[in-house]
Amino acid sequence: MSGTEQELTPRERELGAIIGAYNDVTERLKQSHEQLRDEVRRLREQVAAKNRQLRRRERLAALGEVVVRELDARDMPAAFALRLVFGEMSGILLEGSRASNVRLLEAGMHFSSGSLSKALADTLGHRRAVA
Repeated sequence: MSGTEQELTPRERELGAIIGAYNDVTERLKQSHEQLRDEVRRLREQVAAKNRQLRRRERLAALGEVVVRELDARDMPAAFALRLVFGEMSGILLEGSRASNVRLLEAGMHFSSGSLSKALADTLGHRRAVA
């Protein structure tokens, strides 16, 4: 052994091992933090995109309600406007839906709400009386 090198004591070797382990853990925590930050950024972007999509759908729904309320659905220009706004879905507004709950009722299903309006109001938390 040269005169410049010193042999480490067991306590110094132990301390060196502890510092090395600390450095490893710190590096892994840094990498985890970066991964989490990237994931949070990605999720925030997804939430923002979904919020934009939701706002667009809400605006379209509000526009559809105005169109239906203001125009007679049997009127040709109104039907054109509905088809323009809602596309294929306008058929439900113009022609109605052929859906029926008869088979469910016959199978013994019981509905807690008497109408779709009441069920939607309950589901959405609007507890006001709906006709």
